[in-house]
Amino acid sequence: MKIKKIVCGPLETNCYVLWCEDTMEGIIIDPGSDVSDILSFIDKTGITVKHILLTHGHFDHCCGLQALKQRFAVHITIHKDDIIYVAEAKNHALLYGIRVSEIPLPDRFLEDGDTFYFGKYAITAIATPGHTPGGVCFLAGNHLFSGDTLFQGSVGRTDLPGGNHVRLLESITTRLYTLPLNTIVYPGHGSETSIAEEKNFNPFTS
Repeated sequence: MKIKKIVCGPLETNCYVLWCEDTMEGIIIDPGSDVSDILSFIDKTGITVKHILLTHGHFDHCCGLQALKQRFAVHITIHKDDIIYVAEAKNHALLYGIRVSEIPLPDRFLEDGDTFYFGKYAITAIATPGHTPGGVCFLAGNHLFSGDTLFQGSVGRTDLPGGNHVRLLESITTRLYTLPLNTIVYPGHGSETSIAEEKNFNPFTS
């Protein structure tokens, strides 16, 4: 499996493109702005997009959906409890002084444990509420895409509407820290880390 991180927008959101090198089928996780960079990379590599997956509904993780929806005839998938955040994403962005185009609503809901396929690979949703009620992470082999749930040396903020610090810590400790220690963590912002590093040294969960 190949992985490309594309840093998007003024909040430097990590969008990830994953693909199977044999079939060139792939997925997109959390397309923020700067969609031109995402599209350019997909065109250059010849990836056939099979799924667009959202870890949660905050604007900086979904404001590139309009251009991608127009380009690719695939489902946009999110947990149902976060659809309200996508619906309000344009207004939420204005609070940060950021203007974005219309954002289409996701057209498919996922549940904990749902699996999505691309080529010879699969990626599975892990429900991790806390940052938002419908926040999820995605696990592909030993690669965890943690959205805004877990960061290198930090955790997701819970002071926004719908945030719950107790649930966030429970999600991290019971759903993520039970994964193999060599699992690589690809967060929604910042640098990669590992379950071993965060379980042992993250000051917010120790």
